[in-house]
Amino acid sequence: MDPVKRKTILSEIEHWRNSKLLPEHYCDFLKNLYIEEEVGSKTKGRNSSTSGSWQIFRKSFLILSLISLFLVCSLYFTSFHPVMQIGISLIIIGIIYSIGIVKRQSKPTTAYIYVGLASMLLLFLGELILGINGWQSAPAVICTIVFSGGVWILIGLFARITLLQFCGWAYMIMAYTMLIHWIHPDPKWYILQLYAIPMFIILFMLGRSRLVTDRINGWLLIVISSMFFLIPEGYGLFVDISYLILITGIISKILCLAIIIWLLLRKPKTEEWITR
Repeated sequence: MDPVKRKTILSEIEHWRNSKLLPEHYCDFLKNLYIEEEVGSKTKGRNSSTSGSWQIFRKSFLILSLISLFLVCSLYFTSFHPVMQIGISLIIIGIIYSIGIVKRQSKPTTAYIYVGLASMLLLFLGELILGINGWQSAPAVICTIVFSGGVWILIGLFARITLLQFCGWAYMIMAYTMLIHWIHPDPKWYILQLYAIPMFIILFMLGRSRLVTDRINGWLLIVISSMFFLIPEGYGLFVDISYLILITGIISKILCLAIIIWLLLRKPKTEEWITR
């Protein structure tokens, strides 16, 4: 209540007491009521102020701690043991991912920033550790890319971020292509097909089954399976394969994918027509 109004009411209560308009115990009751209300409002304001100050202090302490940890790790990162480098990197990335997931419901934009930052750090620190320790062999690079892509897919599924899942699958395709090149430095066109078509079938069937429960992830898997299906033709642009074979393969596969997608889009309408 406004202090001026409270003072006016209290003076009126004293007037009623002196004029004998109300019994004295009634006046005491009303006076104590307004005095307790005043004390309660002051206490509440003091508590809210203290709580706000504590939240500001806690956020500032958290930010300063993260900045200090980042600076210390940046200065001495190269001198750490490889196991310690990997451990520190995973802890920092895990903290940033956790903050992003916690803020997913309350502040989606801030959550996307944290998740994107953690994803970029995961890839950057992985390549940095490989470079510092001289582990830049093909298997090590492939394993790093697979690990990063797998984490992106899992975080994207858990936090329901479709773009992050797509980026993770794109990195899986890159790692798969590098694996083929590592095993077969000069592969034939039919060998590329033997690597690509089984992955296409597996992911396509998985995406088709997911369409019933989760249409977004189902279509995402179908798109990724289509990208795996076109790996031989994309790879063939950079190796010595006849352009006639490549063009024929690309046109045939695109027509095949178009027919499959048309059938998938047509199927729900047919079922709806049958139920009617």
